[in-house]
Amino acid sequence: MTEVEDRLARLEAEYGIRRLEARYCDTWDAARAEEWAGVFTEDGVFRRAAVHGMPGHVKRGRAELAEFCRTLQEGYGRFHMLNTVDIDVTGDDTATSRISFQCPMTSLGDFPKYSMVTGFYDTRYRRTQEGWRMEIRVERQVFRADNAFYGASDPAMPLSGMGGTFDGAR
Repeated sequence: MTEVEDRLARLEAEYGIRRLEARYCDTWDAARAEEWAGVFTEDGVFRRAAVHGMPGHVKRGRAELAEFCRTLQEGYGRFHMLNTVDIDVTGDDTATSRISFQCPMTSLGDFPKYSMVTGFYDTRYRRTQEGWRMEIRVERQVFRADNAFYGASDPAMPLSGMGGTFDGAR
């Protein structure tokens, strides 16, 4: 393979992996569990590392991955935003990456709760008959913020429970 052919093959691999990452976000955020599990190899692994008192966990294989997506997505809306994407094509059929992300999410229902998760993914990819797939993804959450959100109210509306009322004029 010539140098130009080698460079083109690496760029094509990186492009295929970037498209896989877009599919990962789209299918997870839309709670399309079977499709999300399909971005992994048949024996693929998703591992969330334990951080700050939050236990980690491991999900293996497409059936377990799909069930994880269905369970975790129930009652939430999410929107992944991938930031720094560093992909290293390590061979003809292998690659690794580190990708930083932010994921705002809102619980659904009468009293929605907003939170934001920020962190990074370390991923190992393998080219399969289906194309590029994730062999193992490790999520490391760096920051998580939860804030209650109950909607904006009229500033003149009196509030109670604060040792009196507040009319918004003071």
